[in-house]
Amino acid sequence: LYIKFSSSYADIYYPSYVILQERCIKRVEVSHPEELAGINVLVGDQANKEVLNNWVKAINSTLDIIIDDGGHTSNQIMSSFHVLWDRLAPGGYYFIEDLQVQFWWKGGDEYGHTAADYMQMWQQLLMAGYTERDGVAYCVGPNPRTTSVPPIIEQKLKDHPELRPPKGLTWIMCQHEACVLAKCREGDSARCV
Repeated sequence: LYIKFSSSYADIYYPSYVILQERCIKRVEVSHPEELAGINVLVGDQANKEVLNNWVKAINSTLDIIIDDGGHTSNQIMSSFHVLWDRLAPGGYYFIEDLQVQFWWKGGDEYGHTAADYMQMWQQLLMAGYTERDGVAYCVGPNPRTTSVPPIIEQKLKDHPELRPPKGLTWIMCQHEACVLAKCREGDSARCV
C-alpha cells in the first residue's frame, strides 16, 4: 500500500532480500510495467555490506523516509540500518517492520545482539538525555548542570560500544512488530544524539 500511495510523488526504493524475487520482478516488468512505475527495486541480500553499498550508490541521494520491510533477521535489519541511516535526510523517518520475526531466527547480528537490543538500549539512552558533542558522551540529568553519564548506562556502553546510538537520532517509537526512528532536523540540537 505505501508503495502505491507514495509512488505518485516520491522516488521509491524497495529493497527485496530474496534473490528468487528478482525473476518475479523481471516478469512483472514485462507483463505489468505499470505496477512498478516510479519504483526502483533493489534486489540482493541486505545482510551483505557490498550489496548495501551498491544500493547506496544506486540511490545516490538522501531519502526522507526509509521503510525496511525486507529481511527479518537481526543481522539483515541492523546491517541495513547501519548503512542506510546515513542516507536518511535530516528530519527523516526510518521504519523497521516485522520485528517479531527476529526472535524466531537463531543468533543476532555480528555482535550477537538482536535488533530489539539496539532499540531498547537507544530508547534508554534517549530517556536518560544521552547525547554526544565533539566525541564526548554525556547525559542531561534532572538537574541541568548534571552532565555525567549514569553509571548503569556508562557500564553498558563500556561493555558494548557497538550499542552506541546512531548520530542524529532524536526519538524512537515502537509498537507490536514495528519501530520508527526519527532523525534530527538541521539546526535542531535539543535531545539529539
